[in-house]
Amino acid sequence: MQIDSRAAWLVIGSNSNPGDADPLAGRCPYWHDRFTAALPAPQDDSGCKSFSHSHVMPFGRRRATSMPPKNHCHPQPCDYQSQKAIARTFSDFARLGFSGGGRLHQVSDQPPQMHLSQHVLQPEESPMTERSLKNKVAVIAGGGKNLGALVAHQFVDAGARGIAIHYNSDSSRSDAERTAAELRAKGADATLFQGNLAVVENNAKLFEQAKAHFGQVDIAINTAGVVIKKPILEITEADYDKSFDANAKAAFFFIQQAGRNLTDGGNIVTIVSSLLAAYTPFYAIYPGSKAAVEHYTRAASKEFGERGISVNAIGPGPMDTSFFYGQEQPDAVAYHKSAAALSKYSKTGLTDIQDISPIVKFLVTDGWWITGQTIFANGGYTTR
Repeated sequence: MQIDSRAAWLVIGSNSNPGDADPLAGRCPYWHDRFTAALPAPQDDSGCKSFSHSHVMPFGRRRATSMPPKNHCHPQPCDYQSQKAIARTFSDFARLGFSGGGRLHQVSDQPPQMHLSQHVLQPEESPMTERSLKNKVAVIAGGGKNLGALVAHQFVDAGARGIAIHYNSDSSRSDAERTAAELRAKGADATLFQGNLAVVENNAKLFEQAKAHFGQVDIAINTAGVVIKKPILEITEADYDKSFDANAKAAFFFIQQAGRNLTDGGNIVTIVSSLLAAYTPFYAIYPGSKAAVEHYTRAASKEFGERGISVNAIGPGPMDTSFFYGQEQPDAVAYHKSAAALSKYSKTGLTDIQDISPIVKFLVTDGWWITGQTIFANGGYTTR
């Protein structure tokens, strides 16, 4: 949507009366001035008779809900409802962007006959309204099997046109090839990329290959990781490096490349672990290395938010996959199968990949408003 200077003046004009058709006009000259900082600059000050640039702050540098300074040059106060309405419109303009191509026109006593809701707040015009997976492209680390493969299938079933499947080793090749073939049979396109994502440049190559093939990347999902279960006194430097390389370093540079390559309005989801909230022995470096991702998620969500990109993490409980059973003895398996509050209502007592994939799908569609969060989805296995 293109918004010109004339339409923008409908939002910020302060010469009209509070009772006019435009619900924001005349409500608060202070916010009038704040809006002008985001509009095309006038050729000279004579083009704007109702505000001064002397106290206008850079657009977006202060929260839209902040109060005017005490020495604010306009004595007219803003009531609470006015602040809320203006802040909402400020947010809409920030997402939609501006185009003017000319000077700002003088605000007349008779504002242009346009209604604000017809030109700014129509939901179908917002770039964040499209919340489906139709024609989207996703990169899925660990996408060849287990949760990653299920997520790939659900994305394609919901309309995604392309999936870039990452797998780590030769032992996973056949699974990745089978998943790619299944996706193609459904009418989608799929590519394969093999590489250790703890090698930094492999993350760049993964996204570059996907963009070269599909033309865009909208969604990045990282399901990859390594579990090491050992008492602290037995952990070696090699164990430590392996865990942090796979779970922290690889996750960080995956998020970094996603931030560089995703389209505006995209989504990033990393699978972590509910053990982040557990009080348990022998799992020092697995959740320890995943804990770093929780902070990467918060920081990235703050940095990428201005582009409409959401960044989240999901912490499943122990999942009914080979990833879990390879680390546990039979007595520990029996414990984990009964540890969640809802264990007796699940198929195995463990978290199922079918319990997690809908949450991933939700976060990249209708759940776009959720960002910077680590979501524990574990049937009550842990909580905080």
